[in-house]
Amino acid sequence: MDNILTVGGALVGFTRCAPTVSASNKTASQIYPNYGLNTPDEAARVTEFRKKLAVKLKAPIIWMEQTHSAEVATIKATELSENLESNENTVKADAVIVPAGTVAAVQIADCVPVIIIDPTLKLVAAVHAGRAGIEKEILAHTITKLVAAGSNPKNLYSAVGPCICENCYEVGEEIYQKYVDQFPNGGARTSWGTKSIRLRAIVVEQLKEMGIENIYHDQACTFESEDLNSYRKEPACGRQIGWAYFPTPETTP
Repeated sequence: MDNILTVGGALVGFTRCAPTVSASNKTASQIYPNYGLNTPDEAARVTEFRKKLAVKLKAPIIWMEQTHSAEVATIKATELSENLESNENTVKADAVIVPAGTVAAVQIADCVPVIIIDPTLKLVAAVHAGRAGIEKEILAHTITKLVAAGSNPKNLYSAVGPCICENCYEVGEEIYQKYVDQFPNGGARTSWGTKSIRLRAIVVEQLKEMGIENIYHDQACTFESEDLNSYRKEPACGRQIGWAYFPTPETTP
């Protein structure tokens, strides 16, 4: 069952999924639903899931082409017409800010989906915060853009969704050392005793450093959960998403 929250007046969802057909030929298992176009799944099947979600939410969804960058896109009301009818990845960025009545979505399969909400300006941001994005401070870039739009960080809310936990996120020595050099609290050990890193803890640390104190969590681990995709567990997996929006009278589901 999807975890749907009301945070700062916005609707926020972190989707769940289930395998429907086992893979026998080294292609992706059939996942219901799969929102990721960059998977071995059929594109038509993925876009159909996206269409159904937009119908359910009664609002257009902005989909990103995520590349583990520090790029933040701001979609203004005057630019929405370019994205409203598309179920493709129309925005090349790893964070997107949208106005009320429009859904921001982030695709994940181990990385951290972060939603940031401004209840005053009725803006929401969806952020793809994987290890690389955290190191590039994608969250700081996103909040800086919100501040430029008039947001006060102390009035912002955030929701942090399912990601791979430190008990499961094993990394090599070079990655580990680079990460802990940047984030002294970022090192950990897996449940089997090897080196790992903390994603969620550093995301929360960065949010608080930027002034956000109202933080909500869906703390499921993607690797441990049967109803979540995990790239570490199965590289040919699908993608679940985090989504958020401020409904308008026309878009209230």
